[in-house]
Amino acid sequence: MSDKFSCSFGTLEIIAAAMHDIAPEHRSAFANRMKHYQRLGFPAGINTGRGRAATYKAEHVFLLCFALEFAQLGLTTENAIPLISEHLSLVAGAAKEALWRKFYEKEADFTFIFFDPARLYPLTNERGWNEDEFSIRGKLAYGNTDIALALLKEGILRERRFVMLNVSEIIDQISQQIVRLDGPDQEKVFSSDLLMWASALSDQDAAKA
Repeated sequence: MSDKFSCSFGTLEIIAAAMHDIAPEHRSAFANRMKHYQRLGFPAGINTGRGRAATYKAEHVFLLCFALEFAQLGLTTENAIPLISEHLSLVAGAAKEALWRKFYEKEADFTFIFFDPARLYPLTNERGWNEDEFSIRGKLAYGNTDIALALLKEGILRERRFVMLNVSEIIDQISQQIVRLDGPDQEKVFSSDLLMWASALSDQDAAKA
């Protein structure tokens, strides 16, 4: 067993295809869609080179699987990548919270990311956006079930759109597929590496605040 998680694109595609129940006859098109993220440089840091196959670390697997949820919501790759990249430390914070519960708290709770994509924001009147008021328009936020429910109520009252992604379940389904493919020991390496990445990125951002 390796002390660091890594996998090939083929393994990543198997994981993602299982998560999204992709039919065998559409696997090639699905793989091409996934490769489109890589062609656009997302996620950063994938080990590629001339004549060398890409290798994916734990955070790359998580981020690509996370980005595919945006595709399920109808956001294009070109829209999803900036939204995720601009809030990468927040996404890492959500992953850290979900994994911390999994490893240490054993709580029957989930971590959600919630947002309003607001892709028409660049066309709106700036005076219509009150920066003094909390809004999920065009940005991401995260929290547990209680926070998500509170914001859902707020969203119903003040927003026409409210999107929720269950980060805990995304990580859990990735983990299930790794267990199926490579066994529980490799899943532990994946979860440990992902927690280390998420903690380092979110803590670094908190220190700057």
